[in-house]
Amino acid sequence: GLWLAPLPLLVARRAGRAFDPFDPLWLSSLVYLFAYGAVPALQLWDTPPFDTVTGYLRLSPPHYALAAVLSGLGFIAFVVGYFSPLAARAATAASRPHRRGSGRHELLWGGVLLLAGVLAIEATLVLAGAWNYSPAELLTGELRDAMLRALAGRGYLSVGFLAFTIGAVLLAMHAARRIEESGGSGRRVVAVYALTACVVGLLMGLLLGSRQLVVVTAVQLLVAYHVTHRRIPTRAVAGSFGVLAALGVVFVSLRNSGRLTLNPVEWAAYAAKTFDGFNFLTNALARVTDLEWGRTLVEDVFWTYLPRSVFTGKPTAFGIVDAQDAIVPGLSDAVGATATFPPGILAEGFVNFGIVGVVVLPFLAAVLLRTAFEWAAVGKGAAALVIFGYLLGNQTGLFRGFGQVLAAILVVAVLLAPLLLPRAIPRRGVARARWAFAALAALPLLAIPVAIDPDPALTPPVATAQPAPQSPSVRGRAIKRAVEQEAQKGRLRLLVFSASWCDDCVAQEEQIADAMGRSDLRAVRIALQDSPRAIAREASAEHPRLIAPTVHDDGHITFAKYGLTTLPTIIVMNGDRLTACVITGPVRSDGILAAVARANGSGRC
Repeated sequence: GLWLAPLPLLVARRAGRAFDPFDPLWLSSLVYLFAYGAVPALQLWDTPPFDTVTGYLRLSPPHYALAAVLSGLGFIAFVVGYFSPLAARAATAASRPHRRGSGRHELLWGGVLLLAGVLAIEATLVLAGAWNYSPAELLTGELRDAMLRALAGRGYLSVGFLAFTIGAVLLAMHAARRIEESGGSGRRVVAVYALTACVVGLLMGLLLGSRQLVVVTAVQLLVAYHVTHRRIPTRAVAGSFGVLAALGVVFVSLRNSGRLTLNPVEWAAYAAKTFDGFNFLTNALARVTDLEWGRTLVEDVFWTYLPRSVFTGKPTAFGIVDAQDAIVPGLSDAVGATATFPPGILAEGFVNFGIVGVVVLPFLAAVLLRTAFEWAAVGKGAAALVIFGYLLGNQTGLFRGFGQVLAAILVVAVLLAPLLLPRAIPRRGVARARWAFAALAALPLLAIPVAIDPDPALTPPVATAQPAPQSPSVRGRAIKRAVEQEAQKGRLRLLVFSASWCDDCVAQEEQIADAMGRSDLRAVRIALQDSPRAIAREASAEHPRLIAPTVHDDGHITFAKYGLTTLPTIIVMNGDRLTACVITGPVRSDGILAAVARANGSGRC
């Protein structure tokens, strides 16, 4: 992929395209080449720092090489799509003169969206119990986890956050335009945009922890200034992105290691934790055999922003999560409560359409980017500037999951519908329309949220060697039968949840075998999202000393019943065959034996 880096510049020069630092071709190409060119190259240089989902993603050499070739093919498709006749026709159609909304339209609708956003933020703060946090905790993002829990089943409140940022941008654009029309100085325009960016940054970034909306809003304001006021020099744009990159390096370094490192490879590795699409593509090539044929993309567009409190049949896992689980079975159950791991645009394309999808999705993304850019640059309408700024500022989302970006763009278009269709707002009676729009925007946000019972498979992981939250009986006929048979043979003490695709699980087998060899312990191995034959075969090949029956946890019944989320996991049972404790993550044989000894003494470990 890195050999193709000059391709966008060469094609742009051949096409006679004037350079514009806000042309998405340049930023998107840099992001693509980093995620699918620099990351795999640096992985060969130093592999461990780039291990994004430890124990779940395997980088087999043949599929790694094939992923590198397909990544380059996808980049060629991206460049071809950007300069294709389809993109040119779509850009021309979007750039045709169209009726723009007046300044009053922007002022009115910006105020409505801002009001709706304020109501959504207030409702979320109340649900999250913000009054229990000190000012210092609020400003350092400690409220974020509580807010995520408050938003469970109330996704419409997150749409309110988006409405708040769009409303702030519309009001800033209106104020800047009025300043210019009245003969005000350019410094006042810059001050308005800077003040808006600071307010949104403080509220969304520090208080609510939504860093993506902070970046998107800043880019929207830069685009608006660049297109409608004064062209920003290339050097200034490069300097701004350099400052943002430096701040990003400092933030990510402190978050991941607690210290500021001066190793560029480590910086790239930290960023690769976000752009881990190449690793998912490698595993998709190795594991995926049944294609989804666009199902995950359609589900993302249809389900993402529908409130579960209204649409009770909305699944808990759909779209990009299904694509992720097609590549790594069970990953959403293991990490669903703590993080998300979108597989990236190329792996998403492969899961749906095979190798054809690796080409088609980058092609469509390029067409979408160029259409939005031409629409904003020529039309200069408020709605066009907001939509293009969202796409340009959301490069992370674009290259992590194409279906989710389509859903977000659809929501942005709905929020901007009165500006896209200015005839929908009557010329007369604007005052009455103002209150009508305000009522319609506030009504769903003032609705009483409906409590949703959490999926037991998404509960927080149990701490290592801590008492289990409950002591349920073992579920599943095959598992019960295996447990009873082993209990009759000797001292059954261990239930081992494992999978052949989990590297940490395979490594854990040696420690379990050593613990069993040093005592009269007996164990039952439970395969999760895997076949018992596969895990038994791999375990016997890697650790022939481990002798334990292997059964399948069909439907995650036992795994969910214990409230587990992480692999590998060992359940230590006491003499009454009740749960003494749960050990999550890698543990040595001495630790296993010590937990068993404590369980024998007190019944708990």
